[in-house]
Amino acid sequence: MISLFLVAQMDFIKYCEGLGIVPNPLPKRIKSSDVLSLNTFGLISANLYNFLPQMPYTKHRFLYRDFKMNQWLHGIDTHFFQNEYPLPIDGIGDLMDKLNVQNGIICTYHFGVYQLIDSILLNSRNRFALLVGADVFNNWKERYPVLSKILDKAAKEERFVLLNAEASTSLRQMYRLVKQGYSIVVYVDGIQGVSQGNENQLIQIPFLGQQIFVPKGAAALSHYFGVPMYPVLALRRTNRIEFKVARTIFPTLITDRQQYCVYAMREIFSFLSTYVMHWPEQWTNWSLLHYFLKGILPLNRAMITGDTSEEQEYSLIKFQTAPYLMKKSDYKTFLLNDVDFECLLCQWEI
Repeated sequence: MISLFLVAQMDFIKYCEGLGIVPNPLPKRIKSSDVLSLNTFGLISANLYNFLPQMPYTKHRFLYRDFKMNQWLHGIDTHFFQNEYPLPIDGIGDLMDKLNVQNGIICTYHFGVYQLIDSILLNSRNRFALLVGADVFNNWKERYPVLSKILDKAAKEERFVLLNAEASTSLRQMYRLVKQGYSIVVYVDGIQGVSQGNENQLIQIPFLGQQIFVPKGAAALSHYFGVPMYPVLALRRTNRIEFKVARTIFPTLITDRQQYCVYAMREIFSFLSTYVMHWPEQWTNWSLLHYFLKGILPLNRAMITGDTSEEQEYSLIKFQTAPYLMKKSDYKTFLLNDVDFECLLCQWEI
């Protein structure tokens, strides 16, 4: 059977040459002792099974390696933010033109060079606030030491504010900043808002053929403050960075706030899905996507026994060093003994 599933490819070697760095070599196989990599691949494969079912299992391993390469690139991206980014950047002018007319809610994603938007806003002298969860807020300097120095300087010049989304004063502070001309940057695909259990703050939307739950906060802020939403992402290409800017979402379209939130978040995730389908390795959320289901079983096709191999239907994972077999279609786990686990790991050549 010939697979018709294709994803856009980029040449990582040429990309790294453009940055002036040497690509990070990745091991060909995952060791049983490397629990983080083992679980990451197992969950990515399960989520690909449910959200990109036309991708054959043989592609999962290649995507995982590209996913790890993108993670490595994320870790070094910020080191280039102190000066001009080494690669050409296309498409950002579309967003800058919009911001020059009206500040608003900049909705972006953990996709591609996802922190580059913050650097560009700083260099363009646009005033903005970055809205993050409490965990990121409390550990900001440790996680992003290079970027923190740049942002601290901008904060002293009253061009940047880091906001804790869970602080009781954040809404009032955002209202004041928006009135002063600041834009608010929100990473709308963040996992923290989904995992906190605030069900009244979540809405259900379609995404890659499934129904997921996402926080409605960015859309609610847009409606409450009366400012537009600007969806944008930074796509890695072999020899450049290409910003993709979706059509502006205006709060005046729908007067009812809840209806507006549903409409806006559907539009925002529909925009993301286009690029996730073609460049899935550039999205960092693949190992977390099942959380957005909030326990609802994913829609998937019935398999005929014998038509698929075991590794297509199951993943190998570990919880606190205990080995498990996980069924991809419903994420149910089954305890294995160590001998069987090692045998399957070797047999499946993960």
